[in-house]
Amino acid sequence: MLRKVKKEEIEQISAFLPSKALTNHPARLLSILNAMEDIRLDVGVLGTTGCGSSSFINALLGLKSGDEGAAPTGVTETTLEPVAYQYPQFPNVVLWDLPGMGRVGGFNSPFHLKPSEADPLTTALRPSCDVYVLLSPVRLSMDCVSLLHHISATGTQCYLVLSKADQVDEERVSEVKRWSEEVLSKLGYQLMVYAVCALQPERMDFCKLTETLHLSISCHKRKAMAQHVAQLLEKEIFNKKTELCKTM
Repeated sequence: MLRKVKKEEIEQISAFLPSKALTNHPARLLSILNAMEDIRLDVGVLGTTGCGSSSFINALLGLKSGDEGAAPTGVTETTLEPVAYQYPQFPNVVLWDLPGMGRVGGFNSPFHLKPSEADPLTTALRPSCDVYVLLSPVRLSMDCVSLLHHISATGTQCYLVLSKADQVDEERVSEVKRWSEEVLSKLGYQLMVYAVCALQPERMDFCKLTETLHLSISCHKRKAMAQHVAQLLEKEIFNKKTELCKTM
């Protein structure tokens, strides 16, 4: 069944498609738009090791550590491989708990202490996600800025979260947020900084963050679909038998 096409949907997709790709093939556009509701949105949660990504995932899932289906948490490194969790509020949204940058649990011989040929930033962002939630425990750090720069270079949207803001006196949380936003502004990033306590999600900015994320899901899906379609067009596989998009 066809639906009314929104102007912003066409504009979003047009930004990624070659000229005349839509005007010459309107049937493709309709197929794209109809498939948009089924596209899977991958949301990556990451930061440096110990940033509390697993606790943050559990807060998003409405679970506590130890609950069935909850992400494992602990005082040592617990997330060693990317782990996917179904976001209960949205059936086609997957939350990825990504291993923290700088973890040492993989070192088991002096050989591992040698510089790696793999780019740690690129490794941290695997698998590639459509949106990222970047966690920095108490205040902005250089590692966090490096990750943000790497993510932004790909055109991917990022939410910046101070994930252990409860370690700061509550009356000074606003000061830390303001300082972080000023630093980001000087670096050319106009981002809102959210302060949360994953173990007490009712405090601080957690509800505001989740509300913003929920309201933006459709927009993120449109952009993810547009980018995916652009990749298909570049590979010239529209006329071949292939799935239009990644689905659950």
